[in-house]
Amino acid sequence: RELQEEIGYLPKKIERLGGFYSIPGYGTEYLYCYLATDLVPSRLMAEDTESIELVRVSPNQIPQLIASGEICDAKSIAALLTFLFVTEEK
Repeated sequence: RELQEEIGYLPKKIERLGGFYSIPGYGTEYLYCYLATDLVPSRLMAEDTESIELVRVSPNQIPQLIASGEICDAKSIAALLTFLFVTEEK
């Protein structure tokens, strides 16, 4: 449901990729990484106060986006690297 609210798509398949502690040694918050595939457009139900821009990139662009600083949020970087490692093994 969160995906539908945020970007207006519903996934037909959701796969758990792994997870990580957001601030190890300080807190116990554990974040799970999921891969949503086979997306179908769905009515966007986001609040008017949210401003989200959907940008599509290929997996091979991810390392450069991180290296250039365009993606600089630590949680996003950890999730994207988890995605790259898990999907590389398949």
